[in-house]
Amino acid sequence: MTRDGDDLIFEGNRYIGGFLFKWFPMVVITSEGVRPSLAEMETFQSGNHDELKRDLEKMQVKERDNNFQPGDNVEVTDGELVNLRGKVQSVEGDKVVILPEHEELTEPLTLNTFELRKFFRVGDHVRVVSGLAEGNTGLVLRVEDNLVVVFSDLNTDELHILPKDLRLCTDVATGVDSIGQYRYHDLVMVDKDTAGVIIRLEKEHVDVLTMHGTVVKMKSQALQGKKETKFAKTSDFYRNTMQAGDLVKAVEGPMSVGGF
Repeated sequence: MTRDGDDLIFEGNRYIGGFLFKWFPMVVITSEGVRPSLAEMETFQSGNHDELKRDLEKMQVKERDNNFQPGDNVEVTDGELVNLRGKVQSVEGDKVVILPEHEELTEPLTLNTFELRKFFRVGDHVRVVSGLAEGNTGLVLRVEDNLVVVFSDLNTDELHILPKDLRLCTDVATGVDSIGQYRYHDLVMVDKDTAGVIIRLEKEHVDVLTMHGTVVKMKSQALQGKKETKFAKTSDFYRNTMQAGDLVKAVEGPMSVGGF
């Protein structure tokens, strides 16, 4: 956990006055039929909303002003040059210098950040730089109104990401090294009767290869705990002692074929 002024930063998320500040695509927001609990109502009624609103507005300005980087493809959304596209050359404060994609405009232009937005083309390879899918990479499948659909490199999921949370990239994500108490190759309990090994970690999920030869995807919080294997010992087929680091060979089952 770190601090940014009065805000708290934890696992890439920002908390303002005890509230989580986060961007979401409108397509995933449910606003009809929502019935807040009494505790939720009391929390909001007791809060200093003027102060919270000011903090949110400052955060929005901060995110907007620091959103562009050299190499970003952008589109003008306001003024006489609306719909003009170009590539960011430099950023200084709330001013962005772009090289326009136009036959008659050959000189760099300086525009305000609020006049621009990122744009992506189908087939672009991108990285998610903030949000729940942060660190993920993939190919742009389609571009909708203020939303980009990305085919993840880590799995077959389609990610719905705001343009501001994306950046062009050439590298491919391989997943995270750890999530909470769990790490790659940890032995874990999927349930009270099923053990498995973590073979992939993502920001919100883990893939576990179970003792039954199946791969299950689940939230790390749903795991039944981790088994410490550093000093664990067991017996092999011939009742010899076996522990982590030993060289083994399968003598029965499908993996014994070919002398493995």
